[in-house]
Amino acid sequence: MFAEDPNYNVMMLRLVAEPYLEEQMRHAAAVNFKNYLRSRWAPPPDHLVNPIPYAEKEKIKNLTSSVMLSAPCRIQFQLCEAQYLIAKHGCPQSWAGLLCISPLYHAPRPLITTPSTVFLRQLILCLKNFVTSAI
Repeated sequence: MFAEDPNYNVMMLRLVAEPYLEEQMRHAAAVNFKNYLRSRWAPPPDHLVNPIPYAEKEKIKNLTSSVMLSAPCRIQFQLCEAQYLIAKHGCPQSWAGLLCISPLYHAPRPLITTPSTVFLRQLILCLKNFVTSAI
């Protein structure tokens, strides 16, 4: 599988979700997932990479939080960073459900200790964008 293949990032996310894989492999897939998002979610116009198609973005949004809830802490941190990258480019307009599906609302307290600071950045960004768009 190559980065240019359709649904490449969705496949990386599915690798992250596989509990039978070693944690190191899952962590490497999570880092790859985050870095791929960083370069292709909303690339600058002068960038020579293809952006992620809209349909694939929707799949990623739907899967990221649920995968994060079942992942070990190191992997959760990478997925929280990925969620922040997504939220930075269009929350709450294009991802209104983010606040409803995020781990802070569904996870037991010990699960959210590491990613909570990253999620707070997401929440602040979403609220800032929401207030700015309302004005």
